[in-house]
Amino acid sequence: MAAVLSFLHVLVFVVVFSFLSAEDELKTLDDINFEHLTQASTGATTGDWLIVFSRDHNDCSQCKDVENIFIKLSAKFQHKLNIAKVLPSSKLTIKRFEITKWPAVSLFHHGHQYYYTSDQYSEESLTVFSKDYDKQPNRKVPDPITMFDVIVEDIMDDVKHVIHVRKNAALIIFFSGILFGLMLMPILKCVADFLISTFSHDEEDDEDEKEDEDNEVEEKEEEKSKEQKKDD
Repeated sequence: MAAVLSFLHVLVFVVVFSFLSAEDELKTLDDINFEHLTQASTGATTGDWLIVFSRDHNDCSQCKDVENIFIKLSAKFQHKLNIAKVLPSSKLTIKRFEITKWPAVSLFHHGHQYYYTSDQYSEESLTVFSKDYDKQPNRKVPDPITMFDVIVEDIMDDVKHVIHVRKNAALIIFFSGILFGLMLMPILKCVADFLISTFSHDEEDDEDEKEDEDNEVEEKEEEKSKEQKKDD
């Protein structure tokens, strides 16, 4: 009996500890679930979201303080306001919202992103922001971006950098491309002529084969006709 009671005590302790630990954790959004959970760009049905763009506490001591405040706000607002964080590992989301400093706090409401502009973070100031967000600077939430968008943008940035900073290099690349194209044209022409010639021969061979088959059929019909006449 004592063993059973001891086991129950341990079980209760584990459950309570797990519950308290869960309460101390802040929901984390990433590139995969951000739009699905927040519906930020559509302003749809999941409610308002107060989000801190945070990073590793070793690199940003203030980020840890803000996250602790967010945990308190989560308990205060409960289901009235969704509260979460986004980490730098979610590179597409960070780029989408043009995050350049940490921590950065925004509230998402009906398709708009409202910015917390103060450098001071406290439970009181963030509570006020959560209620009076409509007085703060805002913009329409940008559409989600993909890795392809990022690659294209990076390539265009590199091209612009070469054009503006290294004009001589840009000219060399441009004329090298033209020269390479001119050198490549005769080769491409030869390849095209070869392919056209090959297809033409194939068509001629097919026609010859068809003609031979037709001749064979005619010869067989003539022979059959002659045999019938002989029989008659």
